Formats: sequence, C-alpha cells, structure tokens
Amino acid sequence: MTQPNQATAKTNWLSICICIVLCIALAGCGSFQQPVMQPPTDTPQVEIVSESATQMPTALPTATSMPPTATPTEPPPTATLAPTATPEPTSAPQSPIDRLVAVRNADNGAALFHTFQEAANYSCANCHSTTSEKELIGPGLLNIKHRAAQRSPEQSPAEYIYQSIVDTKAYVVEGYDAELMPANWAEIYSDLEIFDIVAFLMTLEGRSDIDDPDPAAETSSVDMSVYGEIALPDTADAERGAELFAELQSAAGFACAGCHFTDSELRLIGPGLQNVGARAETRADGQSAVEYLLRAIVNPADYLVPNYDAGVEPDNYAQIFSEAELYDLIAYLLTL
Repeated sequence: MTQPNQATAKTNWLSICICIVLCIALAGCGSFQQPVMQPPTDTPQVEIVSESATQMPTALPTATSMPPTATPTEPPPTATLAPTATPEPTSAPQSPIDRLVAVRNADNGAALFHTFQEAANYSCANCHSTTSEKELIGPGLLNIKHRAAQRSPEQSPAEYIYQSIVDTKAYVVEGYDAELMPANWAEIYSDLEIFDIVAFLMTLEGRSDIDDPDPAAETSSVDMSVYGEIALPDTADAERGAELFAELQSAAGFACAGCHFTDSELRLIGPGLQNVGARAETRADGQSAVEYLLRAIVNPADYLVPNYDAGVEPDNYAQIFSEAELYDLIAYLLTL
C-alpha cells in the first residue's frame, strides 16, 4: 500500500523540521524563567520612560503666511544732513555777574544813572558823559565796555564796571583823584539796581570823539554888559542864594553843592568855597569880589583855577538863573 506510506513519511518529515526550528529558537532565547507574581500596591504605577526612549517631536508652529514684500533692487537714499556751523570757541565761561547783567533792565539802569541821589549829592550823569569819551568830571563812558576789557584782563567788562561802582577805589583811572567819586553807591542802590546800571553802560557804543576839538573852546562868553554896573544890589537875598546853591538844576545836570564844599577850601570836584569872597578880590586886577564871582558863574572858562580843566563847570547858568538869582547866589557865597 504505497499511498499511506507516502503520507506518513511526509508527516514525519514535517515534524522533524518543526522540532529543528523549535530547538534553534530555544537556543537563541535562553532558558525561560518563571515569572514572579507581585502583590498589587495602592501606589499607582508610573510609567518610566527611559532616557533612550525616542520622544515624539512637538508640533512645529505653522508659519503665518505673509505676502511677499517687494525686494528693493537698490537701497533707498538716505537724507543728506546739512552741515552744522562750527561753534566759535568762547574765551571763558560767563561769571555770575555776566549772567545777571545779561538779563537785567538797561532802560531802568539809564533812569537810575540820570537820577539825582541826595545820599551821594550827585547823579552819575553829573560827572560822566554817556555820549562822549571825553572827561566831564569823571571819565566819559561812551564805549566803556571796550575800554573796560583792557583795564583788568582777568575780569570781564561787566565785572570791571560793577566792581568800579561798588568799590570806587578798586580801579582809579590815571589822572583822577581817588576821592572824587562817591563811595556809597553800594549803599544807595541795591545789587539788582547796580546790575541794571551796568547793563545800561554796556550799551554805550559809538564813534570815539576823544580826538575831536574841545567844545568848551568854541563856547561864546556871556556879554557881561547886560548886568550893568556890577555890584551887589541891596535886594540880594543870601538865604535864597543858599537854597539855589543846593538845588539840582536839571538844565545843568548839577547842583552847585554837588561840586563845591562850602565849609572847606579843599577840592571836591571844583574848588572849596570857604572864604571865597576874600580870595575872589585877589584873582583879577581891577575886579571886585562880586564882579569876579559873577564872571566865574556865567563865563566859567574866563578864569580857571590852576589845576582845573575847562568844561567841567556848566556854562549855561546865565540861562538857568535870572540876574536877581545870580546876585542872591553871590550874596550867599560872600557869607562863607
């Protein structure tokens, strides 16, 4: 019986092959261990992920779709900045006085300059011209800021002028008496008022007239014949003369008392007038004291006391005072 034997042989052959495969598999896997059963615990099991475990990649953010910008073919031109002016170097930083003077009121300073101050017996304008560099009684103040710059190089013009006002002996101009200028301006004016005056003086600019002819030389004398026979009339009032002597005469810019002592022969700005009657009798041959004094008042350039300059005394008293008032003044002078 051939067919059954062939079927058996095939079955046996298949079994042998399976056994061989199983042996090979067991040899590769090693021996089997009996698993040990662990009792359940209340602690929840935490899945331990090994470091070597492959992590899933996080989702990458999706790019927001933007419309493409136009790519410039050339960079846009930049604006060309205009060149700035190179600042001029300053010689020195401004001092506090410079800064204060720069913001002060020059108009108020001009008013103060021309105001008569009883405590000084002067106004600044009595002794200083603002329109000329020539001497009045003190130096002319035209262009004073330029001259001040040369007076004291370590100070600015404003500092020099301020110091000259508050300390009148700090800088005495050559040829001037140190005692001539009142020394109490710092008591009369506040600091801010002095800064106003300095601000005014810093504005005084113009053509220098220092070499111009002396205007005093061109002044015509008053005709003395208008006074008739020169003698002191009985009506002359010495008390009225004393009042006139002390009053500021705006047309002259002075009071007589502003320039002359009456209780001393010493110089103030003009000669001291104590004992002037006795001295007047000896000044000019053939002239009485009354005539000499009258001429000295109305024509001051006719008789200059030695060491005094022409043009210091106002020459318009003949227009300011009447004839009667002139004799009142002389009557007062003869009492000194």
